[in-house]
Amino acid sequence: RRTACAFFAGRVWYAGVESQDYVGEVYFSQIIERVDQFGKCYQSSDPTSEVLSDLLATDGGVVNIQDIGSVYKLFATQKSLLIFSDNGIWSISGSDVSPFKATEYSVNKVSGIRSVGNSSFVEVQGFPVWWNQEGIYIIRSDELNNFKIESITDTTIKTFYQNIPPSAKLKARGA
Repeated sequence: RRTACAFFAGRVWYAGVESQDYVGEVYFSQIIERVDQFGKCYQSSDPTSEVLSDLLATDGGVVNIQDIGSVYKLFATQKSLLIFSDNGIWSISGSDVSPFKATEYSVNKVSGIRSVGNSSFVEVQGFPVWWNQEGIYIIRSDELNNFKIESITDTTIKTFYQNIPPSAKLKARGA
């Protein structure tokens, strides 16, 4: 079963399957026009057909991210899908000139800041805020879709935060 799900670019996105065979795979559905397309993470044409086997921009599929590890959270922004995992943060977006398409997209590592679970995430003014072992973070984007991560504990409650046991940080719940 998937541990993370989001809606981005007119599609449903799934990630975090807890199996070695599926580590690093982020699934996306075909562009949703009907309810029955929610789970269709494959192309609509027969890939073995001699007539029409091309991948279409509206098709579903899989994005492979080799070093992502365990995915805890998917978070959709206006221009990117952020993927939070135990090995850092990645983004999936369209190219510089177009939105996400199954035939044209980019994958970028945003940061090496790790996540420890999905229960501490909250949305604050359209941006994700979450706990990890070192602090509480927020990620924002500018008009060029460049991401900036800030620790909101470093200048306020850093000493207090460091005294919270690591096991308690794993069980933190955002509200």
